Amino acid sequence: MAAQDVVPITKERNHQLTISNEYVRVFKVEVPPKTETLYHQHDYDYVYVVIGDADVTSSHLNEKPVSAKLRDGEVGFAKGGFAHKALNNADEPFDNVTVELLKGAGKVICGTKETRPCGGKSKGAGVALLLDTEKVSVRSIEVASNASVAASELGTGPAVVVPTGDVDVETRKSGAVSYGVILLGEPRWFEAGETRTIKNSWLKDARVILIDFK
Repeated sequence: MAAQDVVPITKERNHQLTISNEYVRVFKVEVPPKTETLYHQHDYDYVYVVIGDADVTSSHLNEKPVSAKLRDGEVGFAKGGFAHKALNNADEPFDNVTVELLKGAGKVICGTKETRPCGGKSKGAGVALLLDTEKVSVRSIEVASNASVAASELGTGPAVVVPTGDVDVETRKSGAVSYGVILLGEPRWFEAGETRTIKNSWLKDARVILIDFK
């Protein structure tokens, strides 16, 4: 493969497709230490959640590389329509969850460098609005040890949740009840019409990133 050849994101060896439906394609990304991805195409707007601290250099096709040190749990947004590769400069794997928005984000209201911070729009203690657009909102929700996030806070619309710590989840729909555990960095899809409760039964405080579709 030539140095500047570009592959679809689904063909990039470090991107594992874990969820695919009419709203999203969700990839778990793991780049080993001191290695880089192939140049790959991002056709859709996307949200990413960093799992663990990272030191990464991103090189857009035919542009100057840009290096960044990312924090565990950091959330970012990018408009689609570009190709790049990512180099992991660190001695640990670079992990993130990339959520492609197949219907686009629409107009961005707040939460990017080009707009303004979404500060002051928290709905409750430990809840922060990180990104708000015409079509999606992204919230950070703190879940203390042995605490829960009620169904009224989590809504019933279609959504993706990405935990940055292990949490328990209960969902209810049409009388059926489902229980499970969502592990650190494991994305989970919530269907429309489900009521859901997230509980942290573990010793450490946790945080979840919730991407809601309007």
